[in-house]
Amino acid sequence: MISEERIDNAVNWMAQNADKMGEARGRMVYLDGRKKEIIARLRKMSNEKTQGAKDDFAFTHDDYLEWCKDYELAVREHELLRANHSARESLISVWQTQQKSMTRTL
Repeated sequence: MISEERIDNAVNWMAQNADKMGEARGRMVYLDGRKKEIIARLRKMSNEKTQGAKDDFAFTHDDYLEWCKDYELAVREHELLRANHSARESLISVWQTQQKSMTRTL
């Protein structure tokens, strides 16, 4: 049986981390939206003649590589929070089922 203390802890964690989840999602969406802008700016900065060479310049530039690292961290943070939230939702769901089963048997 899942204790009410575990459920209280799960609900508290979800409430305490709701803002963090929103911030993590917002950061991920923000960075995703900046990708095209960064690539376009770097292509324009390039002195290369062909589109392929401009792409090579853009995708190997420190600004783009920094964006990649930032995006990876944002996705990692969001997914970790989301997975933890989902695990707690599952725990609560199982507890609710157990509670219903207990009331039926009484």
